[in-house]
Amino acid sequence: MKKTIAFLLVILLLSGCAVQPAKEQVTLKVLYHSTDEFMNKYGKVYLASTENIDFEIIPVEGGLTIEQYLEIVETEKPDILSNFDYYEYFVDEGKLLNLDTYIEKSKDFRMDQINSNLLDYLRQEGNGSIYALSPTFTGKAMYYNKTILDQLGVEYPIDGMNWNELLELSSRISRADDTIDNEIISFYYDRTLFDLAMNIADTMKVQYANESGDVTFNTEGWNNIMNVVIENARNGAVFTRDNYPELTPFDNSKFSNGIVALTVDYSDLINDLRNVDFEWGVVTVPTDSSLESVDAMQPNELFGVNRDSSHIEESVDFITYINGEKFAQLEQKSSTFSSLPAREEFSKQIVNVDLHAFYHVAPLNFTRLDPFISREQSNQFYEATDEIMQDAITNETSTAEVIKLLQDTTEVIVMNE
Repeated sequence: MKKTIAFLLVILLLSGCAVQPAKEQVTLKVLYHSTDEFMNKYGKVYLASTENIDFEIIPVEGGLTIEQYLEIVETEKPDILSNFDYYEYFVDEGKLLNLDTYIEKSKDFRMDQINSNLLDYLRQEGNGSIYALSPTFTGKAMYYNKTILDQLGVEYPIDGMNWNELLELSSRISRADDTIDNEIISFYYDRTLFDLAMNIADTMKVQYANESGDVTFNTEGWNNIMNVVIENARNGAVFTRDNYPELTPFDNSKFSNGIVALTVDYSDLINDLRNVDFEWGVVTVPTDSSLESVDAMQPNELFGVNRDSSHIEESVDFITYINGEKFAQLEQKSSTFSSLPAREEFSKQIVNVDLHAFYHVAPLNFTRLDPFISREQSNQFYEATDEIMQDAITNETSTAEVIKLLQDTTEVIVMNE
């Protein structure tokens, strides 16, 4: 009897150790701009964690028209799409897989660990659902030089400030700077003065055109914005590329050189600040009454699944992997930190500075109405508006005159379609 039981146990053990059938080898076709970059950033790491996946990268150049991009998708039949300029179109046309159901079924992937504001952005773009995920994003915040502010005895900025409060603080810094010998730029905006005005207008949901395409600079909202921008540029509380012409786009950031007290810029600036000899911090980008902003965050690399893919489960598994906790840990060990991890907990590994400000501003659901059709018109518009703003600083043009010039000049450009 004992021999019979022992024999049965051996049979059971042997049957449990039987070789399981190998998984079918699957090749995932991925639309991406560079084979080497994809494999170095994502592919090699993922292949090390799985046994039955290969990748075929279909290189896609930027700047394609929607017709050209669609032709590639229809011809190549990729499983995974990335970095596409026409994300909203693909969502609206039902060409992307809704990831919500698949993610909810996952035992390992935790969506609630991804920054909620980034998810809100993706849902806004996806009509309420998640059709793509991005492991990193570029954020925007207000940087401040603690060393300068301590030297001047001026308080630090705080989260939730609006543009008027920022410019009032800049004015106090400018006045305090008059008491010392060092030359300090109180607030620098690394674009043109008109770009700054447009940024403020977006924050306040002030349009320069209506739904009919009519130009609307001659409004109270624009009058208030121009008053603030022009006045502060004249009194030295605001510096931009217009009134600081020796600074070119290719120079190192003036903030990283330690001569700027305040600036509003993207997270890429962090790379320039890793070894500076002054203390700095960040607070939320200026907002209007609530912590919402049009451009506070932008996904860096969206990955979605072609709804017609024959390898949907494998494609979803890859996307959840590169947006998961394990990949985030590996990414932060090798990244140059020109982008921020979607999982805020890993931002602590970037620099010894609290980066919460990049994560705590929700996307503002606002689309700027644009009366221009051609790129040439748009270029004419920005050239003209920049010239008007520069002239306003140099020649003491009144705000009323500036508004009239903006209105009349833009109307002429729109009429010459």
